[in-house]
Amino acid sequence: MAILLCIFHITRINASVPIILTDDTEEWSVTRSYVDYWEDKSANLTFSEVLRIAEDGKSFKTSTAQDLLNTRASSAYWLKFKIINPTTNEKGYLIEMFDFDIDEISFFYPDSNGVYNEDKAGFNTSFSSRKIGHKNVSFPIAFRSDTAVTVFMRFRSESLNLMEPIIRSYARFIKYGLNEYIMFGIFYGLLLLMIFYNILYFIILRSAYYLYYVSYALAVTIFFLTRSGIGFQYIWSNHPGFNIYLPFVSLFICTVSMLQFFIDFFELKKNASNVYRLFRILIYFRIFCFFIQLAFPPLEYMFLLDLICYQIAFYYGIHIYRAGNNSAKWFVVGFSLLNFTGVICFLESVTLIPSNIFSVYAINAGVIFQLMFLSICIAEKVRQLYAEKNAVQANLILQLEQNDLLREKVNRELEERVKERTLELNKAKVELERRAEENQKMNIALDLANNKLQKHLSAFAQSVVMNTHVDFEAFKKAYPDDLSCMRYLLDLKEKNGFFCKMCGNTRSIKGKAKFDMRCAKCNYNESLTANTIFHRTKFSLQKAFYMLYLVSQTRTDIPASELSRMLELQSITCQNFKNKILSRMQVLKKVNKSKVMDWDLLILDKEFIV
Repeated sequence: MAILLCIFHITRINASVPIILTDDTEEWSVTRSYVDYWEDKSANLTFSEVLRIAEDGKSFKTSTAQDLLNTRASSAYWLKFKIINPTTNEKGYLIEMFDFDIDEISFFYPDSNGVYNEDKAGFNTSFSSRKIGHKNVSFPIAFRSDTAVTVFMRFRSESLNLMEPIIRSYARFIKYGLNEYIMFGIFYGLLLLMIFYNILYFIILRSAYYLYYVSYALAVTIFFLTRSGIGFQYIWSNHPGFNIYLPFVSLFICTVSMLQFFIDFFELKKNASNVYRLFRILIYFRIFCFFIQLAFPPLEYMFLLDLICYQIAFYYGIHIYRAGNNSAKWFVVGFSLLNFTGVICFLESVTLIPSNIFSVYAINAGVIFQLMFLSICIAEKVRQLYAEKNAVQANLILQLEQNDLLREKVNRELEERVKERTLELNKAKVELERRAEENQKMNIALDLANNKLQKHLSAFAQSVVMNTHVDFEAFKKAYPDDLSCMRYLLDLKEKNGFFCKMCGNTRSIKGKAKFDMRCAKCNYNESLTANTIFHRTKFSLQKAFYMLYLVSQTRTDIPASELSRMLELQSITCQNFKNKILSRMQVLKKVNKSKVMDWDLLILDKEFIV
């Protein structure tokens, strides 16, 4: 009866309806009908000041709007609601906020002595300061059974948030939280698995679109870590400033990576230059907007630009698929599912469909499906590339086989022609050899005839020289050089026969030098001038011949000075050889008793003549 009277008194004084817990209550949504609120436009009042304002019963009032929202970012909003606990059990309760990205939240609750305590949390506060380690801001409610308490909550945030807490029992909170965290584990596990999978493929295949896919998937992972509060709880707990920049930085990377993936994967630069230029303009414009966001982080509705970029990519994906690119089919399917789940989340956010775990997290499933179908899209393209490569290889192998057959045919024809040509060449060779043999015989006969003719001509010239007085120039016609003189000496010695002065052998062979004669028995080498008047002569053999001719045949009294002038030799050389000639002539005169000197006898020593 006392509790009912208390409820009647409260409802008369305040417009809001108190929250009455029962033994069966597991959760209670604190909507606008249960809450009185007040807007602190200065955002500077303390709790004690607000408490005095609340006591006058005029400032705090029930909201007439459908949802409790912080419509002004510069204001602080205060909520006041009463909780009556007539239960007899000791079930514990807590207050949880669904919007985890509220910048500042303060919870004021009275203790057993009526003194209010304050718990603080929020996106701008270190996560480690929270009493309950959950991604959503949660505060424990400390009150005994069969009691009634009035609690206050203060909200301040740059973003638009729903200020409707929910009261949950610990059992309900744990059950709900476990299911939610299991779902997050599966979600992020699948994301990391696809990232790792495509990193391996990038390392193996070195295709740029794998790198853009990994960049896109990593950015998506970071974005959802920021929007779910999981990242703040487990990764950057002591760095609340990351909560401001990471959402739009990761969204920027998502958009740019997706556009670049589209350009590279569908080869727009080669296949669609106009679409390529459009996508490059989108990328540059998005980069420009990103730097503006860095300067002004609270900029809202920038995500609409990303949405436009995604829809443009989706539209051209459909166009490419209709043009006959089969791999684009999976791209279109992935984006269709992402758009469908995005619509579900939008409808849930505007309360057109019920809010539950499926509608709230539909976009997560859409992202998983999109990334999965993008992987299938890449796999389909790789399959097509391998199919084209195999087809090219098959055509190449077929062409090589045809070339081999053609080469074998040509080789056979060439071999037959070579055999035929070889037979013809062999016949021609035999004929040429026969003709060459005949020509050789004719050449030998001609050489013999020419040699005889030369000898006759030489003999004739020599006879003319010997019977008439000629000068040195005319003498040269009979003996033009030293070589002709050497040949004459060789013929003269061969005509008179070889006689070895060492062993008396008469058979000779070719000697060391040209025109030398070697004894076939004792191997004694005899030079060409040995046993002749020219032996040990140090000047030209031709000049020695002419000097022998002058002194022996025409002028025995010719002076050495004249010989020196005519033959361009030293006078003493001419005098010595003249004396040798005269000495030889005296010997021959005693033997032959003739005034005419025989030319051959003058040249050869007496002992050599056989």
